[in-house]
Amino acid sequence: MKRVCYILFYIFFSAVLFSLPYAGLCQYTNYRIKIFTEKEGLNDPVINCLIQDSRGYLWLGTNDGLCRYDGYNFYVFRNKLNDTTSLCDNLIRSIAEDKRGNLWIGTSNGLSKFDRLQGCFYNFYHQHDNPASLSDNSIHNVFIDSRNRLWVKTSDMLELYDENKNIFKHYKPFSNVFNRLSPFSHNVIYEDVFEQIWVGTKDGLHAFDPARERFSVFLHDEMDPMSLSSNAIRTLFEDKKGTLWIGTDNGLNIFMRRAKAFKRLVKPQFKFGKEFNCAVNAIAQDNAGFLWIGTTDGLFRLNPANEDCASFKELFPGTGLPDITGVNGILVDHTGILWIASSKGLVKIDLRPTKFRPFPQIKNEDAAVNVTSIYVDSSQAWAGTWNKGLLQLDPSSYDILKNFSSASFPSLACDNITALHYMPAFGLWIGTANGLFLYNPKQQTFKNYLTSSMKYSIDYFENNRIYCFYETGQNALWIGTENGLFYLDPEKNSIRNFFSLKNDTVEIRFNAVYAITGDNDNNYLYFGTDKGLIKFNPALREIIHYNKQQKLPFRISSNIVYSVLAGKGQSLWIGTNTGLNRYVPAKKRFDVLTEDEGLPGNQIYALKEDGKGNVWISTNKGLACLNISSGQIVSFDPTDGLQGYKFNIGAAFKTNEEKLFFGGTNGFNVFHPDSIIYNPLIPNIVINTIEYNVRKKTTIIHPDTGKIIMFPYQTRFMNIDFSALDFTFPEKNTYAYFLARKGQKGEWTYLGRKHTVSFYNLSPGEYIFYVKGSNNDNVWNERGTYLTLVIRTPFWRTRVALIFYSFLIALSLYLLYLYRTHTLRETNRILTEKEQNSRIIARQKEELAIKNKSITDSIYYAKRIQDALMPSEKYIQRLLPDSFIYIRPRDIVSGDFYWLAERNGKIYLAAVDCTGHGVPGAIMSILGFELFRTTFAAFNEDNAGKFLDKLNYEFARFLTEEQDYNIRDGMDVSLCIFDMGKRQLQFAGAINPLYLIRDDKLIEIKADRFSISFSKDYEITKEYKNNVLELKQDDMIYLFSDGYADQFGGPEGKKYKYRRFRHLLMNIHKMPVEEQRIFLDEAMENWKGDLEQVDDILVIGIKIDFSK
Repeated sequence: MKRVCYILFYIFFSAVLFSLPYAGLCQYTNYRIKIFTEKEGLNDPVINCLIQDSRGYLWLGTNDGLCRYDGYNFYVFRNKLNDTTSLCDNLIRSIAEDKRGNLWIGTSNGLSKFDRLQGCFYNFYHQHDNPASLSDNSIHNVFIDSRNRLWVKTSDMLELYDENKNIFKHYKPFSNVFNRLSPFSHNVIYEDVFEQIWVGTKDGLHAFDPARERFSVFLHDEMDPMSLSSNAIRTLFEDKKGTLWIGTDNGLNIFMRRAKAFKRLVKPQFKFGKEFNCAVNAIAQDNAGFLWIGTTDGLFRLNPANEDCASFKELFPGTGLPDITGVNGILVDHTGILWIASSKGLVKIDLRPTKFRPFPQIKNEDAAVNVTSIYVDSSQAWAGTWNKGLLQLDPSSYDILKNFSSASFPSLACDNITALHYMPAFGLWIGTANGLFLYNPKQQTFKNYLTSSMKYSIDYFENNRIYCFYETGQNALWIGTENGLFYLDPEKNSIRNFFSLKNDTVEIRFNAVYAITGDNDNNYLYFGTDKGLIKFNPALREIIHYNKQQKLPFRISSNIVYSVLAGKGQSLWIGTNTGLNRYVPAKKRFDVLTEDEGLPGNQIYALKEDGKGNVWISTNKGLACLNISSGQIVSFDPTDGLQGYKFNIGAAFKTNEEKLFFGGTNGFNVFHPDSIIYNPLIPNIVINTIEYNVRKKTTIIHPDTGKIIMFPYQTRFMNIDFSALDFTFPEKNTYAYFLARKGQKGEWTYLGRKHTVSFYNLSPGEYIFYVKGSNNDNVWNERGTYLTLVIRTPFWRTRVALIFYSFLIALSLYLLYLYRTHTLRETNRILTEKEQNSRIIARQKEELAIKNKSITDSIYYAKRIQDALMPSEKYIQRLLPDSFIYIRPRDIVSGDFYWLAERNGKIYLAAVDCTGHGVPGAIMSILGFELFRTTFAAFNEDNAGKFLDKLNYEFARFLTEEQDYNIRDGMDVSLCIFDMGKRQLQFAGAINPLYLIRDDKLIEIKADRFSISFSKDYEITKEYKNNVLELKQDDMIYLFSDGYADQFGGPEGKKYKYRRFRHLLMNIHKMPVEEQRIFLDEAMENWKGDLEQVDDILVIGIKIDFSK
């Protein structure tokens, strides 16, 4: 009777106690769930156990090894054949961590200890000859108590490990040899708040007293409802109030300490339903006080206050996720995330509410609402949608009250709503893709504003999407559309359209107007258009244009401006399709923020400023907040509770209460910036692995914080992987690192969300690698973690090697000194002999220089004589005013010369090329010039051919025929006789022709193919032909030697040739004669390049002008 009273009192007390802390628990279950399987890198979907260690890693025990999860990757430790430092077996049953950070792993074939400092496993096995070893290699459970003692449960024994003596002490609990249940699932060790050690087996619940080394056993009694519901114990858990929960093969039990009895939570008393009469494998309690129960048939959540229970399907309806079965372990990590070890993989459930909630709340995914515009005040709330018309919302809950569309009553002619604005005097203005409508709240009617008034014969907004409204003073309304800007005065019932803005100096044309806003006083209006941003002062007609083509400070990143914000303190923000432009007064220009600076997307659809001056930005890839004071950008995506990734142009609204609304393709989000709950937890930073390559062999190590890691000097590549162990959204965690030689100060390199860094060809030495990181909400762990990396110095660079090198260098210098001394003596002897020889050579060189100067002076004197013999420039200009003479000797003196004379109104002009060049050519040219002079004096006929005959005769007579050798050298001559009065030209040529250019055609007057020369082998019998030509106005005549055509040059080093020469003359013949001479010289210089001139060059050009 006394026991029954105790039991009744305890039940009543427990009910009252449990009801207190759970009153008002949050019922909002917008949890985020993710399942990890082989696709996500999990080595084995069947997870037997899991823990979170003191550093924040998740450790999973599977049938295929020990698995570590760092937020990005699963790294598996397995048994390696013949490696005694590897895991003793791959089937992991239990994991525990001691206070030194060592992991103890119970396997099917021994006990392993993972020593982080050494980075290896130490293994313990049963030894037949050692009674102080493990009693059995089949380890079912390991546990670290509050005194840091290791307890091990084998099939039949409870064992305590003495680390100082390295021995195991064995305790045998009660065991029913006739019970054939598998001991694997029925061996659990637990310590409660009273430091009582509990052991659950297939044969009941045992309370162990270490001082007396005795067990007290609790068993199932079919006749006693206050006994255990089953002897097969699978799990033990103590909640925050000290209540001990026992999971058995037949449901859940509560241990009542005072009565030393049990309360069974099974059907029909317990509200689990029919599926709960099954094995309970795991129990955990979340931060809200709920108990999570893992069974063979699924996952359940229990409210201890009222014993209400919900299954996984009831908690997460419509997720499309499979039911979780075969739950072997449950863990609530440091951040409050629930982790489930199941037979289908690792399940992550974030129990914390998201930062945002999407509206409207529609369970049917096919009924998603694409919200394109929003208007909210204290008494009404409206949302414009695409394809679903206008939604009237409850202004407090934002539930849908009415849906006005083309199919509703009253009906709205267009279902594509694009802009909303409310004016108390008129009603709700509704901009659509096909018309401007006005809603009268009192009459609850819609009308097309323009077509309903007989004043307007044209609907400006037909098939013209309205993007925005902006109200100025006196109830005036600016309207931005796909095709132009409109100014509406509802009181006067007047409207004006603008396709450009202009004043006396500038006009800016545009089509689409996406956004309109004004400064605080509405002195300036800002129009975001498809041609940039236009700043407009209506009173002064002042216009400032910002676009991509402008110079600073008016240049922005794009001409497509979707949004504009004139914020506090004269700040100006421009949202474009290529990023956010922020005007910086100090720099007098715009800075551009893009995805590279942390924005979720580059298309900026809407901008709103909160009460603290921070800027909220909706994009094509999520929402962002720019903190004005720190410059930090925080990005949000659907995992934070956003309606989706994509928002809509201009779909944003701010209420007087500082609430912000942003509409997108799946609804809208409403929030007060101060109410957003950010993740405040500072994550622990760990270095997961270091992978390095030596001689094409890759090695992976697991370093410990602060540890010194040695690397061979041949290390060419090193990759370091690290994590911020906050699993909320690991993909949003950010990192920074520096690498510096020891004793030097490093500079932080910010990696963004990248969690690896690679180094190549580090030189030998000692380095400090430091890394820090943040959680998903940019809360940084500034302390971070570090490693000392030592690249070993090869022997030939060690101190001993340097001393040896110094000795070798000193010895080499001494030997070099001896060799040098010997060499200097020998060199001195040779130099003495050379000095004597050089004196003789210098004397001879001096004599040669004197002789060379004498010869050179003689040649220059000969040149002066040659120049004196030739006609003067003044004489030439008098006889032939429109002419030029281009002569370019190869050497100082020339073998080419020209001769000019005048008699009886006729002008004689000859271009002569003597055989040879230099001094021989010059001598021949003086002889030739004298022959021309004497022949002209003795010749009285006006016949060019006969003149050359006479010249050839005199040349032959001048040279004696008694010589024993032939003189085959001579002169190539082009001779012209100009009779300007008769407009006639006579030409005779020896080898060299005459070119006449008339009417853009070149006429070649060929010469006879024999020179002015003499040879004793033949008689002078040949006669030169006299050619008579009629001259015309602007005829261009050219006489020349072969020097120009024979010059080598060009890219291939070939001759210029006559074809190219004729083409050149055709190109320049219309130029003034002096320019022709200059052009010929430049063309020759360009053609010749660095090659030597091969012959003397002579070109004479005469332009026929009868007026001079």
